[in-house]
Amino acid sequence: GDGDDDDDIIGESSNGGDHAILSGHGKAYIDLLPSLLRLIKPAPSTSSLPALSSADWVRDVQDIFTNVQRRAVVCISNILLDPAAANMPNPYPSLLWLGLVSVCSNLLSPSTSSSSSSSSSPSYEEDGDSKKEGLESALHAMWSLLRLFGTQPNPKLVPTAEQVSGLLHVARLPGPEKEVLRADALGMLGIIAQNPGFAPYAGDLATLFLQALADPSPLVIAETLNSIFDVFAETNYNQFVVASNMLSILNQFLPCLKQKLKTEKRQMEREVWNRLDEARLNLVRFLQYKRSQF
Repeated sequence: GDGDDDDDIIGESSNGGDHAILSGHGKAYIDLLPSLLRLIKPAPSTSSLPALSSADWVRDVQDIFTNVQRRAVVCISNILLDPAAANMPNPYPSLLWLGLVSVCSNLLSPSTSSSSSSSSSPSYEEDGDSKKEGLESALHAMWSLLRLFGTQPNPKLVPTAEQVSGLLHVARLPGPEKEVLRADALGMLGIIAQNPGFAPYAGDLATLFLQALADPSPLVIAETLNSIFDVFAETNYNQFVVASNMLSILNQFLPCLKQKLKTEKRQMEREVWNRLDEARLNLVRFLQYKRSQF
């Protein structure tokens, strides 16, 4: 088709039209997945050819590719929001996960212009709004994949230890402009940690979650509390609850949370305020439930 047809497929947002297209054609979206997987592959590197890297036309092509890749990621997010996505056949969940992890890794990696950095950890660098938006879109899609295919008792997606370490890094990215990235990473860690195979991470996650409660972002706090509830509700993780002094810290945090909801209500979006207030109610129930276990 022509370019207009492509815009109908690879959309800019999760609007009603996108869902009508997906739902109306049942499993027709599966035909899009091979193309989308190709679009989210990393662009060929030109770092070994400095003269080529500096050419204006090369940068223009790279910008075009980045924009197309971002829109492909948004399209994947739209597909994953459709109820039919829960029936996605193998191996697409794993292939999409690996592709999205690759997108995030590239966006988090130092640019070629800062190759002098010797750090082995990914270092987020500001490169306009497009990089932040690309990361947010990719993380949203990864979170949707985990909700569909990474939950217990029989997860189809089990992230690697290296991928978990990457999410731990994202969960610690500083700055108010990265609150959505932190919230998404904390939410994903809350799903992953329910897998018994990741029990060794539970102590580190307890520390991370409790530290994240000091985040000024209500969105981050809400997702952190929800992850705490999901991971540490049952008795098999009680040793980490005790070791981290979790119940005492949460009990002290509860009045602070009530105060935040009261004093910052006008500054918060209504949806975020409701989500945080719901987390407050669940925190009261969580504390009561955990006390009954000791």
